[in-house]
Amino acid sequence: MSAGAYLARMAHPLDGVQDKLDRAVVHLNALRDEHAAFNPGEFYDTIIEERAQRDKQGRIVFDGYLKILKEPSSQFGILAGDWAHNLRGGLDHLVYQLAVLDSSGKPPAGTFFPIARTESEYLAPGPCGTDSLRDRALAGIIDDHRAPIDAAQPYHKGSRQIADRQSLSILNAFANTDKHRLIHRTALRPKHIKVQPLNAQVKVEITVPAKLRNPIADGTKVYELRFSKVPPNMEVPVNTEFFYELGFGNRGLRLEDLARITFEIKAYINQFRAFWP
Repeated sequence: MSAGAYLARMAHPLDGVQDKLDRAVVHLNALRDEHAAFNPGEFYDTIIEERAQRDKQGRIVFDGYLKILKEPSSQFGILAGDWAHNLRGGLDHLVYQLAVLDSSGKPPAGTFFPIARTESEYLAPGPCGTDSLRDRALAGIIDDHRAPIDAAQPYHKGSRQIADRQSLSILNAFANTDKHRLIHRTALRPKHIKVQPLNAQVKVEITVPAKLRNPIADGTKVYELRFSKVPPNMEVPVNTEFFYELGFGNRGLRLEDLARITFEIKAYINQFRAFWP
């Protein structure tokens, strides 16, 4: 037996799946490097407007609004899309290998890893009595090997709203977006706000609106400043620092969100290794 044939025989069926996961990590690390060099001040600013009247406590109030100066590099969206494509592909490759295992090496065509946010979406028959999403995606796979896939479906976590927040749902939506358009780069709610009045007598209170959600659109109010103990007819010079974090996609995912999803998917796939001798 040649060395190449021996290595091929010894390779684990999920080695290709692992290669996809490893590639997702490569893209995630590249995204981290790009983010580390990212200067949000070049792309995002804050427009501050004073209200015409003081509040009930006599404080001077300023509202801060996000101003998008220019869009961040498309490289961020490309790397985020490549991350999602490889991670989602790893799940699909897993199902293919299960079908190979359970079908004596001749799996049905069209298998993939199903992800459903409602029970009916997963189990209900298709149009004109065709197979359900589950049966179409997992054709040729025995029930024991379907069980971990069934159990992982996001709808088990509760309502549709809760299911949408599960890692599999987020990854699926992210990967589907990448198929059709570039992943959007977007500003997230301010991670750091510092306002220091140069007059020691003046006090400032900083408030971020409770309903502020990620991502943030241009012109959104992102904070309020309320100055007290301001002498009459006196301007208030201040030093300000604002830091907007960069997010990805319509959900405004942070880098730590992508890292968490990667960890969870890798841990989930590893449990399937026990199905092979």
